[in-house]
Amino acid sequence: MSLQLTTISHPTSDITHSSVMIMTSNTGTRNLVGSVPEGLQRRCNEMGTRISRLQNIFMSGILDWSRIGGLPGMILTIADQGVKDLGICHSGNKNILKYMISNWRFFVFRFGINLTVHDELPVREPYKCDGFSMIPINIAPSSLSETPKKGPFLQKEEEKLKSVTHSNLSKMIDLIFPKPDVNSSNPPAPNKYICNVELPSTVKNQKISICWIMQGDVIRGRFLPQKAKQLGCKVEHFKILCSGKSVTLDDGTVVLPQDVLEPNRMFAPVLFLDIPSKDHLGPVLEYNWMEELERVNGADGVKRYGVVYHFIGDDMYLLLDDPKYVEFIKSFGEETIHFFGSKEYVPNTLNYVTSFRESFKWSYLLPDMFPLQKFSNEEERKIPQELAEKYHVKPLTSGQHITLNAGITDFASINQALKVDKPVDEQYFYDIFEEEMKPLNFTNSITETELHKNMDQRNEKLYLNREIDKTKPLKDQVECTALGTGSAIPSRFRNVMGNLLRIPTNNGKKWMSVVLDAGENTLGSIERLFHKRDVKLIFEELELIYLSHLHADHHMGIAGLISKWCRVQIKLPKSQRKCLRCWLVD
Repeated sequence: MSLQLTTISHPTSDITHSSVMIMTSNTGTRNLVGSVPEGLQRRCNEMGTRISRLQNIFMSGILDWSRIGGLPGMILTIADQGVKDLGICHSGNKNILKYMISNWRFFVFRFGINLTVHDELPVREPYKCDGFSMIPINIAPSSLSETPKKGPFLQKEEEKLKSVTHSNLSKMIDLIFPKPDVNSSNPPAPNKYICNVELPSTVKNQKISICWIMQGDVIRGRFLPQKAKQLGCKVEHFKILCSGKSVTLDDGTVVLPQDVLEPNRMFAPVLFLDIPSKDHLGPVLEYNWMEELERVNGADGVKRYGVVYHFIGDDMYLLLDDPKYVEFIKSFGEETIHFFGSKEYVPNTLNYVTSFRESFKWSYLLPDMFPLQKFSNEEERKIPQELAEKYHVKPLTSGQHITLNAGITDFASINQALKVDKPVDEQYFYDIFEEEMKPLNFTNSITETELHKNMDQRNEKLYLNREIDKTKPLKDQVECTALGTGSAIPSRFRNVMGNLLRIPTNNGKKWMSVVLDAGENTLGSIERLFHKRDVKLIFEELELIYLSHLHADHHMGIAGLISKWCRVQIKLPKSQRKCLRCWLVD
């Protein structure tokens, strides 16, 4: 048996957080570790990763919308694919995960899937999976430890309220994901009957970050029947010895299991560190991760981590320039592989190659109507040389595959098992042009030189008009950009529904932006398609989000849009800030 770890996503312009898929080789089952941001399901489709074999999702870090925005859509897809059981695991923030899922009751309803939400797993205790265990480690933000302690009575009343709230939220989730009773003539209540149930206002998010330690199951050493016979054991003793028990022979000799078994084989442990903010950085650095490893593995276990994943939040820029963090990495020794997932140290690679390929072909015929998405295979910052060479720190990038085998824990073997999918570059698309497009000899297309120029300038080019042309009618200057044209679920070719309108006005406001429907990862489409200055302009102008109806594929991206709008507007002078309206016609 082997455990195969594949990086599904790393921080890019359209997928904001990292996630890793763990596959158990002998059963093919999968478990996801990290975040489930908007666009992750589509990325899985692009990579050919089957989420229909998913058993558990281990949420790392804190719980906020940017980290779970893709979770409701993924659960709907998994349920439609026939998955019967799915666990969603977090720890340390009781009620928060269930509270978030309960908020989906207006648009999520699926029969047949047994969705189990573990929102407060026992800290530092293993959660058993197929072939390995996951141990949650709670990291409280430093500001939380500074809060005054409550008296015994107040603390007891608060725990009582939490318990009642937790029970009510669990019932709500059971109604959203009902388990049909084949012996009952009464079907589960339709979704409309639970939509208006009031959720408690007492739930507070303490923003405790969860890190995970993955430990593969110990593989028993191979039984040596010839040696057992030499020691005087009979065939009926073999099963007893294999189960780990000793055997007493007729002459009183005691045969121990280790006498007839090869040494047990162990997996190299894997640590998933999630540091969402500066408030969590100090507690992570102060935590004794090596002591935790000894507690998990015991005296005879592996003494070091084979792999460490670093999921780093956006507000910690240039973390590898921090001497404390550098020393922290060095403390793991020189035989541990580190995958570092901070935005400035990883490339803004193309996540949806199939979609770009279609746009690239159309841009040959209609370059003004099919602008090219921005991408780069070069990191903004290189990992310092000493860390890269001596301590094996690598950028965390989508498409990294590493295989862990039982009994093979040395660095050389683990490093040799690392495979990385080569990201597509400009040459990939030029080859497509030569093979598929050039032989067609289109007469109304741009020249090959112009196509190359558009590709070279894709990251710097501004597409949006800044000024209104007063010589033309306003209606002729309306701009419409399709951000998603798919339906039901995100696909390799198309994202789900979303459209951007820019409307020129004659009242001195210049332009007004309107979003018509906002399916999952509409914000990601904007961030990937437009230059940063264009993105800023869109959210400075945005005044209306219009939702046609409450199907998930038409509105799951609205939270991300509003969050981005708030971040842009707060930086503007008060006199320039706009009011955002959200309309739903149903």
